[in-house]
Amino acid sequence: MAKKQDLIGYCGDCAGYTQTVADLARDLRKELRHYRFDKRADILAKVPFFKGLENYNKCYRLLGTMLKMRCKKTCRGSGGLPNCKIRNGIAHLKNLRKLKKQGPAAFIKGKRYWYAAK
Repeated sequence: MAKKQDLIGYCGDCAGYTQTVADLARDLRKELRHYRFDKRADILAKVPFFKGLENYNKCYRLLGTMLKMRCKKTCRGSGGLPNCKIRNGIAHLKNLRKLKKQGPAAFIKGKRYWYAAK
């Protein structure tokens, strides 16, 4: 298991290594299947108050994509996606400067830079 400071990635807290997002997406998909929510969504989407459920299938697929957010190593431990736009942009350099200036605890609690074009 990585140390807490190793979970600070180029984009901020490492959701891929902790797998929290992937696990929650998996659990929600499981519950949705259990309740056959796809059938309910089709019916409820016809009611104006639940019109947003017409996008249910798109949401379900998105949760499936989020299942893939798993890394065996942290970015600081040579993990993560090699073609990551955040890692390959200048945002990570700004984040590293903030990390050095503020320290790990303040950095984790604060705002971070995301993708920045070269």
